[in-house]
Amino acid sequence: NNESLLDIQIVKASLENEIDVIRASEDVYAGLDYLPSLYKTWIEEGDIEDPRRFNFVVLLDSEVAGFFSLLFSQDQGKFLSSAQRVAKNHRSKGIGKKITEFTANFARSGNKDVEQLISFTDAWLGDESLEKKIKNEGGALVHLSCPLLNFQPKFVQNLTVCQTKLEIAKDNENFLQSILTAPWSSLLPNSF
Repeated sequence: NNESLLDIQIVKASLENEIDVIRASEDVYAGLDYLPSLYKTWIEEGDIEDPRRFNFVVLLDSEVAGFFSLLFSQDQGKFLSSAQRVAKNHRSKGIGKKITEFTANFARSGNKDVEQLISFTDAWLGDESLEKKIKNEGGALVHLSCPLLNFQPKFVQNLTVCQTKLEIAKDNENFLQSILTAPWSSLLPNSF
């Protein structure tokens, strides 16, 4: 199927691509993908003068086959790759790898020493998948013992508020399982 990748194009995303991009994300996070609610805002952020956010669609034979967004720090020293999506009917064709290659090349075109940050959603990947993804991006897997997370209060439970107004989970042993409510809790892998 790699022959079909000869017709792949990665171009700047626009509002005109919205319906096709949303369609590509329908089965992501059990139908609870954040991309549909952020797409317009991200496109607007990418359309300002001197943007920090860059949004791309992957076209295969003129059809939207994927989407991804890059957000850079003010100094362009760090970036975060977000919402990498490949449409269900185009998966296992090497498009994800092409996105990863493009991401690294694009980021390094502005700063050869740029560092990639890993998002919380990457933590949902299994260890093997995450390590493979990071190695493909030219990085190394680092394990942290204490994640810092920021959830909207309507999606969490079992929290107490200390005097400093920090929200602290009551059960540290099963931190995420104890604060996430359904349906978010069902998205965590059993090994998390």
